[in-house]
Amino acid sequence: MTLAVQRAFNLSVNSAYPAKATISTLLTKAASQSRNLAINAEVVMPEIIDVLLGKANAQMMSIAKLANAKDANSTSAKLKRKAFSCAKIGTKSKWHPLKQIRTKKKNKSNNILQRARTRYSVN
Repeated sequence: MTLAVQRAFNLSVNSAYPAKATISTLLTKAASQSRNLAINAEVVMPEIIDVLLGKANAQMMSIAKLANAKDANSTSAKLKRKAFSCAKIGTKSKWHPLKQIRTKKKNKSNNILQRARTRYSVN
């Protein structure tokens, strides 16, 4: 691309002027910005629930570590195991807060797809 074409494309995208060459870029940018807004505003939506739960889990573990540093009796043994097993280098924790949610989402998606295939006789 020449410099003039590149600058024209950038101007079109940055000014949000929809053109045939820039519409896909504008839609991608809008989708990304709306997702980021929803995450930062902590809007609970099915599309971002896994991100919000991961963020909440990280905050919980951080608080648990701080509380444990101040008073060893302030956190339960189970929470201590989870918080400190994830912190060890080279150690992977078997526990994952989003495992059940992702499994449910996957099953729901598969059910919807299967119903659509049955309804429209597509295999």
